[in-house]
Amino acid sequence: MIFSYLIAVGFHGLWNSSAVAMTISDMIVAQNDSVPAIVKIFHEGGPIFIILLSMVAIFGIPIITRRFTSQSEESPPSSDDTGPILARDPRRI
Repeated sequence: MIFSYLIAVGFHGLWNSSAVAMTISDMIVAQNDSVPAIVKIFHEGGPIFIILLSMVAIFGIPIITRRFTSQSEESPPSSDDTGPILARDPRRI
């Protein structure tokens, strides 16, 4: 559960920083004719990167979290695991 949260937080930060970098590169390209190569990369490749991030969000994150969840469910119980605590039904005494 915590791992899923950390993935979501990291992914959200990557998404936001990509959107900010793409917006800033668009503003720089609109104001100047001569821009550094890195700005052109963000300007031209930014939309493609956002689409890739969208695909990871739609397909990758659920697959990764399902894989970790299934691994934790398959782990053997510890030696001190006594099982669930069952309450006795008072009507059946």
